[in-house]
Amino acid sequence: MENFPLLCFDIDGTIETQTENSEHINGPVKISTLHTLSQNCEIFLVSSSPYHPKFKSGKSMFLLQNKYELKSERHKNLLDSLSNYVKTHKKFPPLKLYISNDQDWLEAKKAGFVYVDAQMFANGFD
Repeated sequence: MENFPLLCFDIDGTIETQTENSEHINGPVKISTLHTLSQNCEIFLVSSSPYHPKFKSGKSMFLLQNKYELKSERHKNLLDSLSNYVKTHKKFPPLKLYISNDQDWLEAKKAGFVYVDAQMFANGFD
């Protein structure tokens, strides 16, 4: 079993949306980028936003780990994502990134993740 990096994403203002054009909702990270990354990375969406990427059926395109809705509890969703990763892969990921536009790097730090600004992340794929 391969040891994939773990990438966790905020949604609003981080990932492009399929339905909402608001600058506060629509983000710079393209859904196509997430699909490409999912070939070699484990991806979780850790926000309770309803604007996450969905198939026509309404099912999420990516794993949701969003039990805790408050931004001040985002670290708990990150830790739950890590726990699910370890259960699936039977080892810890070589890299844990939290990609967000909220400057909530302290939440990432609490969970042992590296915070990456959404726009800076997206710039790497343009």
